[in-house]
Amino acid sequence: MFDAQEALKALTLRSNPINTLVAMVGAHSFGVNDKESSITFKFKAKALNKANYCTITLDQGKDLYNLKMGRVWGLNVKTVFEEKGLFFDQLKPIFENETHLYLSL
Repeated sequence: MFDAQEALKALTLRSNPINTLVAMVGAHSFGVNDKESSITFKFKAKALNKANYCTITLDQGKDLYNLKMGRVWGLNVKTVFEEKGLFFDQLKPIFENETHLYLSL
């Protein structure tokens, strides 16, 4: 069964991932989809052409994560970055590199 808290812990590498995301990147609008084993949240983007939402999906058969980031404005959605088959320790550096937002001090 999908555990959204564990997916966010994999992203932040912290025991309190929601607080970390809210404090560090202004995350909000968290949504969990148990059927697709995914969690989505929005965050504040530094630049207009950068992502402002993130979806983490667990590939339960392989026990790997898929990371998708995009830009939402109004009713428009554009995928900016997508990577599949990531280990838990790859999520944080990729998120930070793609968004230029940091999840730790």
